[in-house]
Amino acid sequence: MPDRPVPWPEATSLHREATTERSVILALLKELALMLITGIASSRRLGALV
Repeated sequence: MPDRPVPWPEATSLHREATTERSVILALLKELALMLITGIASSRRLGALV
């Protein structure tokens, strides 16, 4: 039995990178959606005031 199998840590690190990338993309999408919603809300509010 080998002391440390090589493919397993590589596979886990690749999986971790993929999940990290996905979470970053999701965070950016959430941020964009929030900016869009707040922008629409503030523009409506300004339009109502003017």
